[in-house]
Amino acid sequence: MTARRRRPAAGPLTALRRALRLAFDFHGRATRPELNWFLLAALLATGALVLLDTHLSARGVTYPYARVLLVLVWVPWPALMVRRLHDLGHSGWVVLISLIPGLGAIMTLWLMFARSRDKAARDTANPRSSRAAFVLTLLLLAVVARYEPFTIPSNSMEPGLLPGDYMLADTLAYGWPCFGLCGPGDRFGTQLPDRGDVLVFRHPVTGAAYVKRLIGLPGEDLQLTGGVVNIDGAALPAEPLGTFSEPMQRRWGSMPLCANAPVAAGQPCDKMLLAERLPEGRLIHVLDTGTQLFDDTAPYDVPAGHLFLLGDNRDNSSDSRIPQSGGGLGFVPAEALIGRAALVAWSVSDGPWFNLTALRGDRFFRRVQ
Repeated sequence: MTARRRRPAAGPLTALRRALRLAFDFHGRATRPELNWFLLAALLATGALVLLDTHLSARGVTYPYARVLLVLVWVPWPALMVRRLHDLGHSGWVVLISLIPGLGAIMTLWLMFARSRDKAARDTANPRSSRAAFVLTLLLLAVVARYEPFTIPSNSMEPGLLPGDYMLADTLAYGWPCFGLCGPGDRFGTQLPDRGDVLVFRHPVTGAAYVKRLIGLPGEDLQLTGGVVNIDGAALPAEPLGTFSEPMQRRWGSMPLCANAPVAAGQPCDKMLLAERLPEGRLIHVLDTGTQLFDDTAPYDVPAGHLFLLGDNRDNSSDSRIPQSGGGLGFVPAEALIGRAALVAWSVSDGPWFNLTALRGDRFFRRVQ
């Protein structure tokens, strides 16, 4: 019996040359499983890098390498699409259609579904593996298309959202993206949010992502008197629920504001927890630390196409009560909306997102109220 010779293991340079060839080979063919497995791996890598970038940005840290790595992850994609088109019997130049806004996603789905023209080449990988890659990729694409991750860096939205919460925003809650084809707002079927929704939006001046709760709608008159919100002259009733307490310590660069101040480091920082009833009957939980600067304001007349937003931690929030000229939000245009805060997927009390010693497991997959 003749012994079979073992092929020498590929060295790192050989592996690198092979990877470069696959990333820039516009002449070969790629099967459906190859495309689906690449998509799955690229989406997972993208999610991890976006999470890292979001975490660092929330802490005021600029780390450009995360975005460079994100670009590198998708470098093989154009060549892979061209080789997949060859596998379907089409010219690689068809890939140019994907540059038209909105058609890139349609072409991707078609390449994921379509079978090879040559029957012998169809799904050369294990059929179960091929189906698993396809289903997982499709599910991940659906999640990525709808939900965008954000980090909560401050305590302005306590008690509902805490510093260190990793939250998903539903970007389709108020309309579908139309890729620049439908003018202001860039959405099909744009609708105004409901009062009481927790919104993710771009700051009208800086463009930074913010999270606040919608309190005032276009055309309404609002005013705060003694910390009580008045809408069109009617005060929002608030019922005391007890005390919200947290340690007096810096978390994510933010210090809490306490009703029982002064409070020593590490000691309980207390606030009054209130249930505020909105005009439509919806209850929201807000915090009050006693008499503060913006408990009494001038009247606000919300202009058309704009929203009046407040933080739930009313005395520790820079929101629509403060004009943009003073560093606040002022009135937020509806087209600045990103989506509705939907779910807290992950939460740590301090440190990086992978700090297992600071996990808050009771907040995982908690719906944002």
